[in-house]
Amino acid sequence: MKIKTGIVVVALALLVGLFASARFYTDFLWLMSLGYEHVLLRTLTAQAAVFAAAFALSIVFFVPNFEALRRSFRLPGGVGGKDNIHYYRTEQPWRESLDNILGSKNVTLVL
Repeated sequence: MKIKTGIVVVALALLVGLFASARFYTDFLWLMSLGYEHVLLRTLTAQAAVFAAAFALSIVFFVPNFEALRRSFRLPGGVGGKDNIHYYRTEQPWRESLDNILGSKNVTLVL
């Protein structure tokens, strides 16, 4: 079942890539016939530069935040000292079942 799903996903990705490349190729041919292929190449270069800059800024922002988040949680058993995660009880039964599931892990759930 997984193999069939993988084949379908790859086939869809190839189909989408084929349509995207066909549009790019026809635009390139049209602009080349007019002598303006540099316009298309400059546009693609600008889009790539904006993508790279946004990606770099995202990495600079998200990696330290996710690293701080990862360090703020402790492994089961309190590695590194007291666990800093707490769970507040309420009167709702589904939350009490969460308390049974989480047990002594002291996870904070503020809902």
